[in-house]
Amino acid sequence: MTWLHRTAVLLCACTLALLLAGALVTSTGSGLALPAWPSLSPGAEAAPGAALQQAHRVLAALVALLAFAVAALAWRFDPRPAIKGLSVAAAALVVGQAVYGGLAVISLLPAYFSVFHAALAQLFFGLTVAMALVTSPAWLRGGGAAGPGADRGLARWALASTAAIYVQVLIGATMRHSYVTDGRPGGLAIPDYPLAFGRVVPIEQLSSAIVAVAFAHRLMALVTAALVAVTVARVYRRHAGERPLARPALQLALLVAAQVLLGGLAVLSGMTPAVTLAHAAVVGLALAASVVLLLRASGPAALLAPAGAGGATDAAA
Repeated sequence: MTWLHRTAVLLCACTLALLLAGALVTSTGSGLALPAWPSLSPGAEAAPGAALQQAHRVLAALVALLAFAVAALAWRFDPRPAIKGLSVAAAALVVGQAVYGGLAVISLLPAYFSVFHAALAQLFFGLTVAMALVTSPAWLRGGGAAGPGADRGLARWALASTAAIYVQVLIGATMRHSYVTDGRPGGLAIPDYPLAFGRVVPIEQLSSAIVAVAFAHRLMALVTAALVAVTVARVYRRHAGERPLARPALQLALLVAAQVLLGGLAVLSGMTPAVTLAHAAVVGLALAASVVLLLRASGPAALLAPAGAGGATDAAA
């Protein structure tokens, strides 16, 4: 295992931890517990929840350092232009994310700031997963694919599943950072589950924007589950014996099923922080599994495959 790969894996793990810390900050209403930015130290003005926000900022600083370390190692040791560009994009994105997060705090966390912050966070996490995969020894040895070439049909379905998960994340972030007029969190805009106000389609209540967003979140969960089911079915129909494809496909199926169950439990539990944190963790892992499946199904694409027989491996060593 190369230092580039090790650092990329560590970056990926720390980014997931950062996402969970951010979810916990949101669930506990601690987003403004440290009103000063970019300070990492709770001052006299710190509110309850400051320790959570402080941990979130410290993790963010660690992730930024690791992103720059990955970029430096990629430029020094990896001859593939796409990997160099990917590492620079990740480093630039983490800087933008940090600045944007600071602006969100300074502007007192308007909903659209928070939603965009969450969107960038998941995009960055997807990049870190890709970096960890394409710098791995297995990918360098064989291009990452299980077969002699790409399965374009599977790659299209995997792309659709990944996009659906990402859209679902955005809808969920919009719901999570919104509130019902009586002060309830947006996740409780529809207070019952699996029905919505006792109906399959709450037509009258959909005039409320936050109810419409919450209902869209439930519909998108069904769309995502259907796309994942088709993707996984294709894997097991055509590549059942190919572990690099079958394993992430199985993981993706299980994670999406768990996510649907956790979504219902989140509503029934009144959006308790423990359940919402588990919900955030599972969607992050589902996104990671989907990205891995997408890249492996795409085959050893010219920009991401080893530069030559043993070239990338020797250089990265």
